[in-house]
Amino acid sequence: ADEHAQNLSQWDQRYDQLSAGGFEGTVTELWLPQTQVFVERANQQLRQTCAAWKQSIWFGIPAAEDGQMAMGSRPLAAEAICIRDGGAEFDLMTAADFDLYGIVVEREALAAHLEARCGHDLDRLLRRGDVLCLSPLRKAGLCAALATILDDANFAGEAEPLTLQTRVLDLLAA
Repeated sequence: ADEHAQNLSQWDQRYDQLSAGGFEGTVTELWLPQTQVFVERANQQLRQTCAAWKQSIWFGIPAAEDGQMAMGSRPLAAEAICIRDGGAEFDLMTAADFDLYGIVVEREALAAHLEARCGHDLDRLLRRGDVLCLSPLRKAGLCAALATILDDANFAGEAEPLTLQTRVLDLLAA
């Protein structure tokens, strides 16, 4: 499992497998000019000690409908998404057969996009806490939109990176 942790670029990660059995996992990752989008899949229960790249903001979106994840010692509801500053270490506990979508965005780029698109102040939004809850329908839509962006990037090959990045940033602004 710890080898799997190294598959995600620009992260400082260590994984401990907590359930018995052989480990299988995948990472699908997309790098855009100021944004990283990924989905990470693992068949075993994991403890993940992680830190995204500095000067960024990480959004962790568990695809599981039953919310089988904890951040630190806090169990998360099914509608939860996690938010952490880049460079700040945190622990995740994930269930077996778990998919986690992630968006990591340069802090300044996200702040500028939020201000321009909807007049929101990033720092004020981040003071709400490191866990936000979305309606089940909105969270499912977010996961589906991220899956589509990852697919579009793979199938288009030369898809315009700035267009894809704007789609990602617009998801965060919604």
